[in-house]
Order: sequence, then structure tokens, then C-alpha cells
Amino acid sequence: MKSLFKVLFIGSLLTTISVAQSKNIQSPADFSGTWILDKKKSIFSFPDGGKINDLSDAVNLEDYTLVITQKDPEIRILQSFSFRGDAKRYEITLFFDKRGEINQGPHKMYDARDTSKKTFELIDVTVKSKTSQKNNKLLRMGSYQFKWWGTYNAIVAQTFELSNDGLSLSLLTDVTFMVDDPLFGNQKSKLVFTKQQ
Repeated sequence: MKSLFKVLFIGSLLTTISVAQSKNIQSPADFSGTWILDKKKSIFSFPDGGKINDLSDAVNLEDYTLVITQKDPEIRILQSFSFRGDAKRYEITLFFDKRGEINQGPHKMYDARDTSKKTFELIDVTVKSKTSQKNNKLLRMGSYQFKWWGTYNAIVAQTFELSNDGLSLSLLTDVTFMVDDPLFGNQKSKLVFTKQQ
């Protein structure tokens, strides 16, 4: 009986310790849901964004939706939109425990068919990144390569920030090009999404 009591006591103690430790692990806010782009609240190009930014993104982007599912520490994002009439769809998986992830994503560059270099197109790139979380924010740092006249490297920083009421989601994206060319500036934008009820 004493042996059985010791086993039960030790088992309950381990359970108590496990529960206590789990309470110390911080879980992020709930980002799950369907999010619709609010163009009026979004900033498609910051003034210091550089020449590569296209001020007509407010017109180019249509039907922009994020469908997010969350099962800690995994967050899946189905990103769909239309850019200059072309439908785009990306499935992104992030792990906020910093284990790292590899996803396909869009990169905006000059349309090779336009010799005036006044219009843009999207190409698919492979983004390697690591994601962390802090309170109501997801912080994603990554890098990728793309080809234009040569092969170029880019660093991308993204912040997903949930409003206090959980009804608004901001996506701040800052892309820095690792090339010494005045033609290339940062691509910087802040897209604001409203949760579909």
C-alpha cells in the first residue's frame, strides 16, 4: 500500500509541475479567422520606401483575403488576392517557436514586358524565415533570392499585429534589397485587415 501511495503521490506531483510549467509558456493571441483587406486604412507605399514601390497598389490589389488557422505553435495562412487581374494564392505555414520555415511568396518587380519600367509584376520566390511571438504580435524575419538582370538577395521583415479587440489585423512588411543600386529601395507597406464576422 505504501508503495502504491508513493507512486500515486509522485505521479500527481509530476502532473502538478507539468501544469505549472505550461502556464509559464506564453501563447500568442488568437489570429485565426477570415480577414478582408481594408484599403482605406492601409498604406501601400511609405514615402521613404524607395523607387521600387508602386503607388498604384491600391488599384492593383483586389479581393485580398487572409484565412488563418492556428494550432500552437503552428499558424497557417491562406493568402489570396488578384494583382492586375491575375489571381494569386499562397499557403504559408509559420511556427512561432522559432524552429524556422520555408514558404513560397510573392516578390514585386518591374514588368519585363514594359520598357518604360512603370508597371510591375509579381513573381514567386522561396522565403526562408523564422517566426517568434510577443503578446499580440508575430514577428517574421526571412530572406530570399530573385533574378532580374542578375541574382539578388533580399531580407524581409514582417509583423502581424492583432488589435486589442481582435477585430483588426495589421501586416507590416519591410523588404530590403542587398544591392548597391539607386534603382532599388525598400519595399515597405502596412496592410490592414478586418475580421469577417
